[in-house]
Formats: sequence, structure tokens, C-alpha cells
Amino acid sequence: MNSGQSTLILVQAAHRGDANALDTLLRRYWPRIVRVLAIEFPHMQVGFADVEDLAQETLAEAVTHLSDFQGSSPGAFAHWVYTIARHKAIDHYRRENADRRGSGRVRNFADDRNPKMTTHGGVAAAGSTPSQGAVGLESEARLRYGLQQIQQEEREIFLMVREFGMSYEEVAETLGCPNAKAASKRFHRALASLVKWL
Repeated sequence: MNSGQSTLILVQAAHRGDANALDTLLRRYWPRIVRVLAIEFPHMQVGFADVEDLAQETLAEAVTHLSDFQGSSPGAFAHWVYTIARHKAIDHYRRENADRRGSGRVRNFADDRNPKMTTHGGVAAAGSTPSQGAVGLESEARLRYGLQQIQQEEREIFLMVREFGMSYEEVAETLGCPNAKAASKRFHRALASLVKWL
């Protein structure tokens, strides 16, 4: 059984009330959601907890509305979860901006971070040297910056393929492309746009 089939089987089992299937599904998508939120919404770099809180809210909403999921492919489920995460992040960002506007505080320009220089969490991979950790964090920051510079449609297809592991067939179905080759071309155009910013 491949991971795509098992995702659909897990969704169906979770919908029927299988707690183990739900747990497996949530564990599978947790790191993907955290990473996508951190990459796509770098303005939330106030703290790693913000991203993890939004990932929890995303999964909680997905569980609550699991019966609403109508997709027939693992890619459709990944896109559905991604869409929930994206809406949660946008709502969070709007609330933060509203709070800032209404709070009467003066915003110091020195408080703004350069998106090229921000890091997410500052945690290097276990077993890595300090220099490897620094290179990894710098690469991650450059990727986040580059993703913010390209078009939303390009960013979305990049994240679908690279972060959620969707096949070109799944991307084509999700985005309404005529076929997998068209989705592949869109991905490679997005990659070419992204490379210009790295």
C-alpha cells in the first residue's frame, strides 16, 4: 500500500471513528503544516509557538470538519488541509494587524526584521555541527524570502509538490490542470521564478 492510498484509507477510517487512524493522519500532516506555515507566512516569526498554535488549530478544524471532506485523492486531502492552514494564518495575521492598529502603540522601525535574515525557531537538526545548523537556518530563511517574492499561484504549487509531497497527477486534479504534464510545467515555472530570488 503506498502512502497515497493509505492517506485515503486513514481519512475514511478516521471518519468512521478509528482513533488510531486519526492519530496517524495527524502525525503525518503535523510537520508539513508547521513547515508550510513557517515558509508561507514569515511575518509570524514572532515565535515558534505562533506557528505551532496555528498548526494545532488547523488540525483541530480538520478533525471537526472531517465529514465535510469530499476528495477522492490523497492530494485533495493535502490541499484541503493546506487551505485550512492558510485561512487560519490569514485570520491570525488580520487579528494581529487589527490589534496593532488599535493599540495606540508607536511602532519602531528597528523592530521590523529583514525577511532575508529571520530564522524560524533557531533550532538546528539533531547531530549537526553549529556551522551546519547556521547554513541550514540561512538556507531556510532564503527559501522563505524567495517564496514571498513569487506569485501566490507559484508558491502554492511549489508547496504542494515539495512540502506536501503531492504528485503531479494530484496537483493537476487539485488545481484543475489538464494533466500531470501541465502541472509539472507549472511547477518548473514556479521553481524557475523562485531560483531568481535565492
